[in-house]
Amino acid sequence: MYADFFAHPDSFVIATDMTSPEERFISVVRYYLGAFYAARKSGVAKKPYNPILGETFRFFV
Repeated sequence: MYADFFAHPDSFVIATDMTSPEERFISVVRYYLGAFYAARKSGVAKKPYNPILGETFRFFV
């Protein structure tokens, strides 16, 4: 799920163009909640790895 936060960086960067703090806050919240929507599209429940416990992520092609 944490990787889904990087799915739409354009919606995060747009917060720098906003003029008021309220608009920036709404833009960042919209970006944050958008990652949950992207994660819900897959049928598999995902558990984020915890590197503090020694867990690693390996990707094989």
